[in-house]
Amino acid sequence: MFDWPQTIKRYWPAIFLSLALLLVLDGTISSLETCHPPPNGPGSSQNGEENCTVLQGPLASFIVGFANFFETHDKGIVAAFTVILAVSTILLWLATLNLYGVGKDQITTSRKVAALQARQTQRSIRESIRVARAAEKSAEAAVATERARFFVVIEHNFLECINTAAVWAGPVTQEEYPLPADIQPMAGIRFRNYGKTPGIVVDVSTGIEYSEAIPIPVFDEKVVMENIIAPGDLTQKFGTLINGQLTMAQAIKVRRGEGTLWVFGKITYDDVFGERQTHRYFQRLVRIGQIGMRYVLQSYDHEHYNRST
Repeated sequence: MFDWPQTIKRYWPAIFLSLALLLVLDGTISSLETCHPPPNGPGSSQNGEENCTVLQGPLASFIVGFANFFETHDKGIVAAFTVILAVSTILLWLATLNLYGVGKDQITTSRKVAALQARQTQRSIRESIRVARAAEKSAEAAVATERARFFVVIEHNFLECINTAAVWAGPVTQEEYPLPADIQPMAGIRFRNYGKTPGIVVDVSTGIEYSEAIPIPVFDEKVVMENIIAPGDLTQKFGTLINGQLTMAQAIKVRRGEGTLWVFGKITYDDVFGERQTHRYFQRLVRIGQIGMRYVLQSYDHEHYNRST
């Protein structure tokens, strides 16, 4: 495609020189044609010198004739220009209206595209959150699988207390006396590491209590001698005695299921991932079956006390 602006910009000196030469030529011709024959008509008797003019060459004659044409046909030219202006205004209005419709359609399309992109972005964000949560849960599961896990192991003499009550044949007045010290309820508390990595014991608390209702735990803090427990190993044994003394009457109630021996405690330890963990237990001696009088320790979910980290 021919580039007019670049061509004019490139050849404007030549064009300017050509126009200058044309004006010089026209002026030269005008200087040679200083007079013209008088026109035929009533004014032909006037002095012919009145028709002698300067600059009447082709270019100047064209300019003068063009000016005379505009002077004699000014109303028609104005009317034609008005018509052209009106038509141009109508065409401009139609083009503007069409442009408005196109712009409106573009806005509607843009809104639809923006809404679609927003929905896709929201879905992408939700998917990213889901993936992040899944990764977090996977990491937590891996840590939970590998970390140390301590659970209580209890050795007790509660059955000896019950057996003493079973063979008691003494007077009722002596039932309020405490049991001998060697058969008072006592237990050896240990904790086994069931995890896959070592754990470091921080502190241990234990307690035993007789109560016919749910007791409020009163802990006995223990001194920890060996605190690094390898996977599968047990902690040292922590001996604990009943809070107070158990009487024969209370032992008889335990045998009948009217009273209960409670054993409770907790251990706090650090795993290899630097997290502080806690295992708590809250158990009671219960009778199972009416024949044979079997007794077992059973976990009791007192205010979710048995929940551990």
